[in-house]
Amino acid sequence: MKTQEIVLICLTLLMFAGTTIAVYARPPIYDVTSSWHGINTPIGSTIIVTAATTDNTVYNVTFLWHRPVTNTIVFTNVVPVSFNGTMYIATSTHVILDIGDWGVQALFQSPTGKTKEGVNNVTKTRGTSFNVIGPPNQVPEVPLGPIIATVSMIAAFGVFYGFKKQKLHVPKF
Repeated sequence: MKTQEIVLICLTLLMFAGTTIAVYARPPIYDVTSSWHGINTPIGSTIIVTAATTDNTVYNVTFLWHRPVTNTIVFTNVVPVSFNGTMYIATSTHVILDIGDWGVQALFQSPTGKTKEGVNNVTKTRGTSFNVIGPPNQVPEVPLGPIIATVSMIAAFGVFYGFKKQKLHVPKF
């Protein structure tokens, strides 16, 4: 017997025995990440936040960009999802000019959702964060240090050479 025939016979026997076979659907996945997730972000960088889900009932994602320290919402974007073949995706992009730990919430909206954060039909909420840092402290390069070091070495060599050239007269007894 072939393997296919054995499987068909087993399934038929299970059906006649009154056993039900349950097939469980995997729950939808909701995720959000940023282009600078887990890395210090230089000030003035363009940040791209991407929300993705496998839930086909989600029609919009509302992005709430929270300013550091005050936690006030600076940007709000409502973005319709697009299907890429496996996931429903939405992105939000901003250039950040404030230093600190920024947070972005992604509110996934579907017909079965509730009102959260003043947004209707929210099914799930996910978030990401990134730390925006300022420019590094730069020390201006002044050529005075290398010049002084060079002059000091030449002077030390001159003194050493001068003492070496002078012969010490030691009297004989």
